[in-house]
Amino acid sequence: MEGDEDGRSSDITATNSTKNESEHVDRTPTVYRSRWGVLSAVCVLNVAINTLQYSYSPIATDAADYFGKEPSDINNLTSVALIFSFVVSLASTWLIETLGLR
Repeated sequence: MEGDEDGRSSDITATNSTKNESEHVDRTPTVYRSRWGVLSAVCVLNVAINTLQYSYSPIATDAADYFGKEPSDINNLTSVALIFSFVVSLASTWLIETLGLR
């Protein structure tokens, strides 16, 4: 048996590579039907939220006149909703990673 510079046998690497080849693990992902339902629900909710968000723009001048504000104040509601949804999505991602889905 021929050793390496540090005195270890080179047969160790050969044994490990043979062991890894014999322990082949099938890594095919499992697809659950419930995940498609959750994905569909999230998509529908995103469409609903975006519809509500962008419905302010056609009525911004009328709403500004009615409430005695500037049209930019009404248009900023869309920005506030967008920022709020971003913060909530970060928080919910952290919660799911920390606690998991139960």
